[in-house]
Amino acid sequence: MKAVIPSNRSRKKIIRHDKRLYRERNRIERCFNKLKHFRRLATRYDRRACHFLAFLCLAAAMLGMRRMSIQPSVDFRAQLAPRDAVSRGGSAW
Repeated sequence: MKAVIPSNRSRKKIIRHDKRLYRERNRIERCFNKLKHFRRLATRYDRRACHFLAFLCLAAAMLGMRRMSIQPSVDFRAQLAPRDAVSRGGSAW
């Protein structure tokens, strides 16, 4: 079994770990933590597994949409505009 979580810095014998695996494990743990904020999932309110799975998919989609809306949109006009024309106060278009 490989160590995934890094050891304490104060430890005398440092245990090596895989940074890529640690990053992936951390991402999955954060996803589960965000899903637990949905009370219906955390308390397992649904009696049927199909209803629980359906709400799990809905919650995951809501988290994905929330993540996409937070990311800044790219302004292509600002990237394509010549810098000297914009800096002089003129229009690049």
